[in-house]
Amino acid sequence: CSCGMLEILPANEIRWELVTGKTLEKSLFLKNTSDNAVAFKVKTTAPKRYCVRPNSSVIPARESMEVKIVMQPLKDLPSSTTAWKDKFLVQSAITTNESGDAKSVFENMSKDETVDQKLVCTFTLPSEGTSTREQELSLSKLTDSKSFSPMQDALSETPGSMSVNEDAKAGVEEEVHAKHSNRASSADQEKLREEQNRCDRLTKELRDARERERVLIKNLQDEKEKNDATKQALKELEKKFVELQELSLQNSRPAASASSSAGGAAPAMKYEGSFSIHQLNTFLFMVFISFIVALLIRRFS
Repeated sequence: CSCGMLEILPANEIRWELVTGKTLEKSLFLKNTSDNAVAFKVKTTAPKRYCVRPNSSVIPARESMEVKIVMQPLKDLPSSTTAWKDKFLVQSAITTNESGDAKSVFENMSKDETVDQKLVCTFTLPSEGTSTREQELSLSKLTDSKSFSPMQDALSETPGSMSVNEDAKAGVEEEVHAKHSNRASSADQEKLREEQNRCDRLTKELRDARERERVLIKNLQDEKEKNDATKQALKELEKKFVELQELSLQNSRPAASASSSAGGAAPAMKYEGSFSIHQLNTFLFMVFISFIVALLIRRFS
């Protein structure tokens, strides 16, 4: 669009394809078609959404300048862009001071001495096609030109604004990184839950094994005590058996001496009302065997 002093590309429309978590950037190319220096200033209806670099300057005669328009990152996409009526206004005026402040040029001029050139913004969501963008453009063009009355100066690239912009960019990068980290960590969290469940199972098995070990140790101690008691009982029985054998031998000696004095072999003497020596030994042996069997039954019961 060429309106006497400045030729602007794009002429009437700035198209945005909206995405989340990313700064979007468009360029305006301003060409001074006159033989005089031209000061310009860029205004927008949404100053909080855009940053313009530079938002004002002076273009020497027959020279050009590129103006960057940066859209701040969006946290969420709108359900519809028909309510977005963002517009830009490029004001230009001839000046004799090429090195002066462009804003001061417009402060001392009337509206009749400035030229206004308007650009509308159209927005496309990732799922929208060309037809929706054309509909939004037609709706924007039907808007009355007086809707530019609340125009405000676009954000300039002053040191402060640059710092804000860099902070915003850093914040967006951190947010995007956090989203990627969250998506990446979902699988890690699932693996962590599986490992936690496996650790719980192993811990339970370890507790059960320790309980079985404690029971086995107790049973082993009980068996050791039983063995000690059995050994002690066997020693006592052996001691008694030896005493009975000695007593049996002592009883058999008088009988043997009596038979030898009678002068000849005689049958084994039996005392009335008592057992013979052989019967007594047999009885003691059976008692000993019975006691051992009883101890073994008790041991393995």
